[in-house]
Amino acid sequence: MSASAAPPLVLFGACDRHNLGDLLFPHLVAAAHPGREIRYCGLAVRDLRPFGGHLVHALPEALAALAGRPYELIHVGGELLDCDAYTAAVMLETPAGAQAAIARYDNDPAAAARWAAGRLGTGRPAPYVLDKATLPGCVRLAFNAVGGVDLAVRPEALRRAVLAALARADEVTVRDATTRATLAAAGIAADLAPDPVSALAAHPMGAAARERGAALRAGYGDYLAAQFSADCGDDASLAALAAELEQRADGKTVVLFRAGAAPWHDALEPYGRLAARIGAHCHIFTDLDIREICALIGGAGIYVGTSLHGCIVARAFRVPAIGLERTAGAGRKLRAWRAAWAPDLPVIALDAQAKGEDS
Repeated sequence: MSASAAPPLVLFGACDRHNLGDLLFPHLVAAAHPGREIRYCGLAVRDLRPFGGHLVHALPEALAALAGRPYELIHVGGELLDCDAYTAAVMLETPAGAQAAIARYDNDPAAAARWAAGRLGTGRPAPYVLDKATLPGCVRLAFNAVGGVDLAVRPEALRRAVLAALARADEVTVRDATTRATLAAAGIAADLAPDPVSALAAHPMGAAARERGAALRAGYGDYLAAQFSADCGDDASLAALAAELEQRADGKTVVLFRAGAAPWHDALEPYGRLAARIGAHCHIFTDLDIREICALIGGAGIYVGTSLHGCIVARAFRVPAIGLERTAGAGRKLRAWRAAWAPDLPVIALDAQAKGEDS
């Protein structure tokens, strides 16, 4: 069947919020389906084009627009299988809205679930997981290199819904052995597949990032690109991180960037405190366009950060990478991916560094 004769392709995922990997996935998955009619969908309508993403449609409206035509749907990747509705809803809020929701609902799970269902327009406990049984017209449903390292410890209702959806899917691949083992224990076979972002260097975005990275090197000189999640913003973690970055930089400029601006990702305020600790040779890169972020990572002499996709982008461009986690073992998603694809990747726990322990 030619691409023009193939049914429309719906690419679905968390591409409706600002996070490096989630915004890159649709670009890379779409590249594997040239000439196809594609709709980019999430849980909410969002225009992420100013950040290098897509104009994202809410899934119900996108499917209604297909007007009964058969279509294929691919979950484009990411840690979708263990993402609950409350977490998904908070990450789609504005910073102020997220703060208000957390203050109101964090200690009231039942109310949190009701609020999330109202905000998302769905009662699915894992809203980024779709079940073919509820998608009339879907002729093929695939999960592409998804993750769910904490699925085994999620509430029973979420696990049951996710496993039922996976059992009815036409294709399931996962990006780590932890998720694969959880599914295998439930009788669901899933092959390991590389995270889509691993192919970035061969994508046109990769070529553009290389060229732009050379320009950034000309501006900054030899530099270290660093990023950290908001949970590392306490004083002890920042002190350990400042010492680690200064040692790893070895005289290079330190350039801090955010890999995700959605709630529960990276926050500017602790970046400012870290920059003050490091001093004049530290700069904060404020551009949130994922094309600029990829260029920054690709042009660096070394990358250090908590972001899984920061590590994957770095390795795609053959930039030495070091993973971070706030406490030993906390970076479960990063460690699970590392075990399958990058066993040589160092991962540093900031609490161990604060105690003067070896990484």
